[in-house]
Amino acid sequence: MSKKQTIILTVVFLLSFIVFAISATFAWFSGVNIALESDDSKVSSAMTELITFNAGDPLSIHADYTNFGEGMDSLLGETYCSVSLKAASNKQMISHNYYVKINIEKNNFVYTVDRNRPELLLVITDPLGNTLQTLGDLKYVESGEYKGFDITQATGEYVITPSYEIKTNDFAYHEWKAMIVFVNFQENQDANKNRTLKGQMEIGPIEELS
Repeated sequence: MSKKQTIILTVVFLLSFIVFAISATFAWFSGVNIALESDDSKVSSAMTELITFNAGDPLSIHADYTNFGEGMDSLLGETYCSVSLKAASNKQMISHNYYVKINIEKNNFVYTVDRNRPELLLVITDPLGNTLQTLGDLKYVESGEYKGFDITQATGEYVITPSYEIKTNDFAYHEWKAMIVFVNFQENQDANKNRTLKGQMEIGPIEELS
């Protein structure tokens, strides 16, 4: 075989290899593109859409001689619950409805002055920063320097909202806040010393509301 023939065959071989490599590369990328361009948008949405609920810490307040008395401030306890919604990568608008409720599991506080002066208040703030003024059969009152629902002797579950919408085409976050206030009247409220309130905010999909 002459030197010229050897060079020609070498060039043909290299060209063939390059063509094969290019076609293989295109075929591989083509396969990936087909997978990404699947018409099954439900599968894509299910894989990338995410909703997360967080109930926060339990709510509790306990009055004793170290934290409540003459010359001291009112006693506060706070918690929150939240929900976040992350849309799919296609940026389509999505929405979900959820519930929020509060469960007062234990409460042995009493009225120590008179029933017209509530001592334990519940303050609820929605994701827009508004203070709720309606909650079941609880009375919204003003006591001392605070306004809220009178729960001085209340126990049980109270639905804050049975259905609240969160929607976005990107990311959304809602936070609900609850604050318990043991109002200090700067008078004799010793009957409520060493008494305890325990509760929990709950949040979740509306189909789970019970």
